[in-house]
Amino acid sequence: MKKGIFFSILGLLSLGLAFGLSNTDEKEKKAKTPHNSSCAASETAKPKLDFIYKVSNRFLKTIPLEKASNAQTIYDLMPGNYEARADVKEVRLEIYEDQGMVHREAIGEGADLNATQLDLLKTLSYRSDLHVSADIEWMSNNESGPIADELVLFLTVVPETEAEYLIGIDGLENYLRESSKAQIADVERDNLTPGRVKFNIGPKGNVMHVWTASSCGYSDIDSHMRSLIQNLPGSWSPAKDKDGNPVEQDFTFFYGIMGC
Repeated sequence: MKKGIFFSILGLLSLGLAFGLSNTDEKEKKAKTPHNSSCAASETAKPKLDFIYKVSNRFLKTIPLEKASNAQTIYDLMPGNYEARADVKEVRLEIYEDQGMVHREAIGEGADLNATQLDLLKTLSYRSDLHVSADIEWMSNNESGPIADELVLFLTVVPETEAEYLIGIDGLENYLRESSKAQIADVERDNLTPGRVKFNIGPKGNVMHVWTASSCGYSDIDSHMRSLIQNLPGSWSPAKDKDGNPVEQDFTFFYGIMGC
């Protein structure tokens, strides 16, 4: 009797062990097999690269040369109605040309520009960027008194009538995007920097003076982007001054990631 009980217990243990091993093997198989092949692919998929294409002036805010060179007060240089809301203290005007290599400045007190500042503005050209900054005090009804602040404005000086590409800037940016898909296919986001190609549209609507102002981190892409600008299809309508005469205008092609 005892012997029969012993063999019965031994049989149950053997069965339980076999079941446990079979269950473990099944779990291992499931662990090794992806539940969904599309999910597995998505986990290793390369994230989409947001590669910038933007053709514009050096700065988003612009001012016509005629308006800037004939300004008499700081308000003539600034958009919006600051005159009624702020008391202007020190005003600094700075002109940058040739990627900052040429720098001139003049400082004055108050909203009315002094003789030195007026003379400085007369030196502006279509190749100039203007930096305007001022220490101001906002008018306040609070008992604490005026609020000290600083106004900062970056402006690109442009002709009275700006140059226009035949199919528009949106069409131009789309052309640049479609024409460089292969070149940016293997770009790594961590290695990308703000790229800029500077170029000029001449009085006859021709592309001139194309050069790389800053690299996107990939020299082959820089070269390709420069070549695209140099060999743009179609034509430009040239910029014009206040008298309607054709003049040159500078543009900047931003690519890669945005930067200053």
